[in-house]
Amino acid sequence: MKIRSAITRLIRGSSLLLCLGTLLYLPAHAQGDLDGLVSRKFFYGPKAGVNYSTIINSAGSTGILRLGYSGGGFGQYRITDWLAASLEVQYLQMGSNRHYGINFLESGYDAGSSLMSHFVNTPVLLHVYIPTGNGKLEPKVVLGGAFSYNWLTMQRSVNFITSGGAVAIPITSTYNRTGDFNPFDVAMLAGLGLDVPLQNMLITMDLRYRLGFFNTTDIVTQATLVEDNNVYSGLQFSVGVGF
Repeated sequence: MKIRSAITRLIRGSSLLLCLGTLLYLPAHAQGDLDGLVSRKFFYGPKAGVNYSTIINSAGSTGILRLGYSGGGFGQYRITDWLAASLEVQYLQMGSNRHYGINFLESGYDAGSSLMSHFVNTPVLLHVYIPTGNGKLEPKVVLGGAFSYNWLTMQRSVNFITSGGAVAIPITSTYNRTGDFNPFDVAMLAGLGLDVPLQNMLITMDLRYRLGFFNTTDIVTQATLVEDNNVYSGLQFSVGVGF
């Protein structure tokens, strides 16, 4: 009986030591994996998102926000524990609905119009990380600028043309307005984001505000408007996966 009792205590003690050793080993092993991942300096991969944008001017006239999309690739380099830099090359849509003060109508009564510019966009960003003590989630502040090339601008208008007295006929027209727009733009970017380091992978996301500096177009209908201050403005949300 004494031998059986001693064996039982030995088994229980061994089991306890095994459980304790496992509990101590797993966090240390997981931290080792995380440290190895964080030690990686460079990630690159695809990135895509959505944005809401419009045209604003110095007179305060603002169109209605229009939904657009973006997609492309990014490269991100970790400079220090609290700072990273990134470069993106993407296709970006910036547009506006019912752009007040800008004349894109050929004739008739404006019942609504939409504008969409298609850019090759290259944001250059700094990522300043906010310390949280949680190595698996890294919130950050995103600051930088973007250089853009407007290779196509299309406008779609719906005009009501009166016919036969009180009868109004909606006429939809589409115009290529690329020649009326500045092909180049420089914009300021600022926002908040989050990096999630995984095994051999980085998930990065951010919500940024974009404000253009260059004049978008000189086409105006009111003399009181400043012709060199029609700029694109909007919010862009994007998610990327780095390898």
